[in-house]
Amino acid sequence: MKKALILTADAGFGHRAATNAIADALKRYPDPAIEPTIVNLLDDPSTPSWLRNTQSDFDRMVREIPKVYEVAYDQSDKAGPTTVANLGLAAILYNPLSKAIREVQPDVIISTYPLYSAPVQAWYMRNESLIRTKDGDQYLPNNSKNKHIPFIHVITDLYSVHSIWFSYAPDRICVATDKVRMDAIQFGCLPGRVVTTGIPVRPDLTEIHTEKAKLRTLYGLDPNMTLMLAVGSKRVTSMIDYLNVVNHSGYPIQIVMAAGGDNDLYQQMKEIEWHIPVKIYNYCNTLSELMLASDMILTKAGGLITSESLAAGLPMLLCDVLPGQEEGNARFVEDGEAGKLLRSQLDLLEMLYHMLIDNGRKLKLMQQNAARIGRPNAARDISKMAEKLIRDAEQPSDGLESLL
Repeated sequence: MKKALILTADAGFGHRAATNAIADALKRYPDPAIEPTIVNLLDDPSTPSWLRNTQSDFDRMVREIPKVYEVAYDQSDKAGPTTVANLGLAAILYNPLSKAIREVQPDVIISTYPLYSAPVQAWYMRNESLIRTKDGDQYLPNNSKNKHIPFIHVITDLYSVHSIWFSYAPDRICVATDKVRMDAIQFGCLPGRVVTTGIPVRPDLTEIHTEKAKLRTLYGLDPNMTLMLAVGSKRVTSMIDYLNVVNHSGYPIQIVMAAGGDNDLYQQMKEIEWHIPVKIYNYCNTLSELMLASDMILTKAGGLITSESLAAGLPMLLCDVLPGQEEGNARFVEDGEAGKLLRSQLDLLEMLYHMLIDNGRKLKLMQQNAARIGRPNAARDISKMAEKLIRDAEQPSDGLESLL
């Protein structure tokens, strides 16, 4: 059986969730299946604690000191700071990466985390004798030293992408939108390597065919009343305020809430005196079914939850949007007329009114728009891409032909 090494980290839920979707797809779609091994390089014992702790500190920083995060993001997204950061990351993470490759012996490497771009490129430069092409600014594998291991880099932001994501090393760079594809090409990545796949979401979003009304009945919900899904997390600080607006709006709406494992938010949800039908979960492992049962979603603008919502055809009501990449995700949703960035509770009240009047005409149109710009098959497409790259790498070549 062929093997895949998937590199990820746990800064937020998105990178890990995209990784899990790819791993699931690798076991389902290639024939024969590809065995995935997931490795978090930041958890390696040799990784400095300050870098390892960036995972656990991420939610706290964006929740408690969002302005500091905004400044740090903007200032680091420049050529000088990015170059310095990449040099440091390559030095720190090269050995954990090399160890993972030795232990797994992969036939393909897949990464879903931006901080791994530099160490992976350094590994290819050293172990596959990366050389410059005639145009002087691209790197391509020279396979004369070692058998080439294909590398797929999966970018998990929809619109605004930090430059630290980009690298010349990947055989394929999988991006969410055509806008990000153009950003990668402008950075210097070869156009033939940059593919618009979407962000990988759970394959079951395309494999659950139960009717919406039956799914609602399964969860004890009214099959005919408009259903809002509200998905929170530790950094969605305004969720309760927005839910209270719906609770007292008088609109004929029922809500399913998932606190995303945030115990404080879960308790707050349970303590509210609800005047509308609700179901409350802390962490929900059947989110795909609940998405397909719902009419709309209230949540943040993270790359993964946005991709999942659009893949499920859910119009998005977006709150607590982070500066940088999440602002870009919100813009993508609004430009596609598939949702609304909420800047106040009045925004939510007005938006719900317009979505529900006239027999829900606007809601239905937004659902169609969400389904149009969603890409539910990204994980499957990436798994098939991995299968083809492995097959191509096994064919005799000069190491350049298949990548030009």
